[in-house]
Amino acid sequence: MQEDSAPDSVASAYMLVMEHLMLFTAIRVLWEHSDKSLLSDTLFIKDGPLTLRSQYSKIVPQLRNFLEHTKKQDRPIHIIGQEKSGVFHDHLNSIANFAEPKEQDALYLPVLSHEYVRREVYRAPDLKNPYGKRTNWGEKLYVKFGPGTQLVLNIPPGAYDENPKFPLGKDLIGLGRILATLPGLISRKHEGGSLPNRAGQWYCVIIELSFS
Repeated sequence: MQEDSAPDSVASAYMLVMEHLMLFTAIRVLWEHSDKSLLSDTLFIKDGPLTLRSQYSKIVPQLRNFLEHTKKQDRPIHIIGQEKSGVFHDHLNSIANFAEPKEQDALYLPVLSHEYVRREVYRAPDLKNPYGKRTNWGEKLYVKFGPGTQLVLNIPPGAYDENPKFPLGKDLIGLGRILATLPGLISRKHEGGSLPNRAGQWYCVIIELSFS
């Protein structure tokens, strides 16, 4: 792979794999830590969606199985991915002015069902394959904290469900604690940004999780 000949897709795929390795290396270390509560008291933040495509999507079922296992072991792992560009970011910007709240520091939280994504975001409601079944290990939601402060987030549910009404808020791992933590991370300086953006580009951030 040479700089003057390698396609951009190779570099993007390499970066995506490295982001996942960075994220789950930290998770593995905390999983084996002597303090068993430390992992579930930590919020892991990934830059970009919780998605793997093409040949890398083979890992997605294993990621879902592992996260479902952590729920059954009562050691939930709190992960969010933030999308700062793309179709979901554009869709949120198109509807944000019409959504509550109209005043600062209130909270509006729509979790996007698979049916909504197909109908309103992609405008392709008649596709046969269930949305995200092969590629996504996180589900989409919009969070609006006030005028001009909205985020596109991904949060894992664990196991996948083909029901078009899936997911609901209760299906997303640790949603309550994640929402209690987010206000302390919001950047008022950068639209749709969180605190790590102040230090430049970031790929994986680990912070202490708040209680709801």
